[in-house]
Amino acid sequence: MNHRNCPRPFNFFGMAPNDTIDTARPRSLSSHERMEQAQTDRKSAENEIGDLEKALTQARERLLAAKRRYDQEELSHGQLERRRAIRSVQDAAKGFTKPLVSEDGHLTLTNRGAVWVAIGSGLVYYVLRLILRDQLGRYDWYKLLQKKSDRY
Repeated sequence: MNHRNCPRPFNFFGMAPNDTIDTARPRSLSSHERMEQAQTDRKSAENEIGDLEKALTQARERLLAAKRRYDQEELSHGQLERRRAIRSVQDAAKGFTKPLVSEDGHLTLTNRGAVWVAIGSGLVYYVLRLILRDQLGRYDWYKLLQKKSDRY
């Protein structure tokens, strides 16, 4: 077998051992040309950043508008009316209390606030039930109703 017919071996970079790399340097720029190149690069980068910021702002606005529409769609008519009533009371008491309804129409109670509302409403219900029981206990029809309910 003749060694001339064998393919040439390639190294890791895909080059034959005798191939050379062209290391010719491009013409170097003067300091004035480099400064002009840097300024044009900077201006083009600033323009690209400005365009990206505008696109990002528009995308945020579209996202917020879509979120507001979606949030309002999931509320029923009665819920929207209650939120508007709460907002009107909130506007009347501006400066005295923290806002209960956010700009997009959702309640802004924290978990602690929700717990306090639940405790308060439960306490009011219990006291009201005791007062009604004591006041209605004077009537014969209420006593008869209580006797019937105690049979079971």
